[in-house]
Amino acid sequence: MSLITKNMISAAFFDLTNQKPVDKITVKDIVEKCTITRQTFYYHFQDIMDVIEWSMQQRMEEILNKSLKASSMQEAVRILVSTVEEHPEIINKLMNSQKREQTERLLIITIRSYMQEMIDRKELFMDMKRSDIKMAMNFYSYAIVGILQEINHNRKDVDLDLISKQIYQLMTGEMFQKKDI
Repeated sequence: MSLITKNMISAAFFDLTNQKPVDKITVKDIVEKCTITRQTFYYHFQDIMDVIEWSMQQRMEEILNKSLKASSMQEAVRILVSTVEEHPEIINKLMNSQKREQTERLLIITIRSYMQEMIDRKELFMDMKRSDIKMAMNFYSYAIVGILQEINHNRKDVDLDLISKQIYQLMTGEMFQKKDI
C-alpha cells in the first residue's frame, strides 16, 4: 500500500505541474488531488522536494534496469540521454523554479549513483583504483547533467544518437585517439 500511495502522490505532483508553476504547488494541492490527508502525505514524504527526489530515484531505477539489458555501453548511454527527451517540460519547469539548485544537485547525485550501479553490476573498470573511478564518476556526472540541460534547452538541434556516441567516446577515451583524416 505504501508504494501505491507514494506513486499516487508523485503522479499528482507531476500532474499539477501541468496546471501551475512548480513553486506554486503546495502539499495542500497534492493531498486534495489525491484525496488523502496531510498526515498521509507526511507519513510518506518530508516535503515536495522529497517527492521529486523519490520520483527521480524511481525513474533512474527503471533506466538502470533498461541499461543493464542494453547490448552495449553506448546503447546504455543512449538510454540515459533519451530520458531528457521523454520529459522536457518537467525538467524545464524544475530548472526554472526556485528548486533549480536542489534539482541540479539531485540530478548529479542520481547520475553518479546510476553510473556506480552500472560499474558494480557489469564489473567494469576492475583494474582502476577506486579513487580514480570516483573522480571520473564525479567528472562525468557533472558533465552529463550539463549536457542534458543543454539538450533540454536547445530542443530542436538535438541528435541523441550522436550525443550518446560522443559521450560514450569521451568516457572510453576513443574521442582522443589519433584518427586518419
